[in-house]
Amino acid sequence: MKNTILLIGFYNEKALGVRYIAGALKREGYLPRILYLKAYNSQAPAKISETEYRLLEDYIGGIKPYCIALSVMS
Repeated sequence: MKNTILLIGFYNEKALGVRYIAGALKREGYLPRILYLKAYNSQAPAKISETEYRLLEDYIGGIKPYCIALSVMS
């Protein structure tokens, strides 16, 4: 959709920055969708699996976002 924006937060289900951006987008008339991909695990961080990649592709194909933004922890 023209006004749908997908915000993807990697390894951080809190992702305050993503939540703030989603709120600002919503106030401006956009339809933000937030997807949290993989929980953070400092002891044994896991790579994204092939199944997760396919699920992500299916989700993106289903909502057809105008824009995709990625957020990572540093």
